[in-house]
Parts: sequence; C-alpha cells; structure tokens
Amino acid sequence: MKTRRTFIKHTAAIAAASALTPLVVWGKNNSPNEKIVVAVMGTNSRGAELARNFARQEGAEVAIVCDVDERAIAKGIDFVKQGQGKAPKGEK
Repeated sequence: MKTRRTFIKHTAAIAAASALTPLVVWGKNNSPNEKIVVAVMGTNSRGAELARNFARQEGAEVAIVCDVDERAIAKGIDFVKQGQGKAPKGEK
C-alpha cells in the first residue's frame, strides 16, 4: 500500500532526475540568449569603466566602442581588450 509520504518521495526523485537530465545528456545550453553583446558610447571616464566592467563579465561581450574623441576610443578599446582578451571595433 502506498502512502502519501512514499508518493511525495518518488515524485520528488523523478522531478529531480528529469530536471538534471538535459544538463547531463546535452551539456551546457549554448543558446544565443546566454551571451549579451553591447556597444559603449562615450568612453572617457564613466563610459570607460562601464566598458571595462562589461568586458570582465562572463557571458558579456563589448563589440563596439564609440566616442567623438579618437583618444577616448583608443583608451576604451584598451580597457575592453584587457578585460575580454579581444579588441572591440572602434567607431567615431
């Protein structure tokens, strides 16, 4: 005879196994939603720090750095390159 307690234990075990199965079978989900790609405009002071912080985040990529000052673009590109290992595109 099944009791409510054994039913709940079996249900919890089945739910846990079914929740873990996709991770075990297929590995990490490589969905496009797993990565955010950003552009940073205005990279003199606050924008440079934002670009650097985005570049350090796992699952984020800075694709473009934009500024009217070419020196600020170069500085922003350097900050991002230090954080993510590859240089973003620079736009004036």
